[in-house]
Amino acid sequence: MLVKLIRIGNSRGILIPNKLIKLLGLCDVVDVNVTPEGLVIARRREPRKGWKQSFAAARPAATDLSAECVR
Repeated sequence: MLVKLIRIGNSRGILIPNKLIKLLGLCDVVDVNVTPEGLVIARRREPRKGWKQSFAAARPAATDLSAECVR
């Protein structure tokens, strides 16, 4: 999709069509990264979201591993 850069003060920007915003689930804040391929605009992800539930569901770690060692 080709879009035109528009002047916004001393900067430039692009208008993202509403269909794309809804399709990608974008909100007011997005994550913007520069890659060798170009500019990537992505949904903002909460760091470590769901980790607490994952850790709670995991088995407790063995504290004494010496019994499992072969000597």
